[in-house]
Amino acid sequence: MTADHINHFLLNFQAPVMSDAGRLAMPIFGFVLAFNLTRADALQSEIITRTMKRLLLFGLLATPFYGLLYRWVPVNIMFMLLLVTYLIYIFESNKKYKWPIFIFMFLVIGVFVEYLWFGITYCLAAWWFCKSPGLIRMLVWIASTSLLAVANINYWACAAIPLILLASRINLNFPRLRYVFYAYYPIHLALLLYVQRNFL
Repeated sequence: MTADHINHFLLNFQAPVMSDAGRLAMPIFGFVLAFNLTRADALQSEIITRTMKRLLLFGLLATPFYGLLYRWVPVNIMFMLLLVTYLIYIFESNKKYKWPIFIFMFLVIGVFVEYLWFGITYCLAAWWFCKSPGLIRMLVWIASTSLLAVANINYWACAAIPLILLASRINLNFPRLRYVFYAYYPIHLALLLYVQRNFL
């Protein structure tokens, strides 16, 4: 992700390999989010609502830097992940009108987030696969990964698939740094904006 942003904002797309590598970021982040939301008590223990609050907070913090870098104010990736989390919340809930709400949020609000419906579909497919792994669900997840090419204009996102599958076979014990990756997003955008405005 950082390599992609450096190539975009500081190098004026002179190093395409950096952007290609950056295409792996969203599938990995989306899969990790989806996996974390498959915990059996996610809804009851308010994991989902806490996740939504964090995504909203850090998405808002990133918005001014993101907008100034792009010279307009697009909705950054945090809001796409927020929408995905909300859709999972609706799906898991017992709300009376959950399907009309789900469809509206997916079709209408999905127009305004980064990666559009393709990113949302990818994350939902990853969640579906993580919730109950199986061949059909894995194939749906893989197919949804290839659909990211519509947004990316290339298939580099598919390179994340073997990395994710390999990581699931490796048992590594890392301390949980709950807010580090959330905070990193607006901080790295702020640093890129500073460099762009002061050294280029």
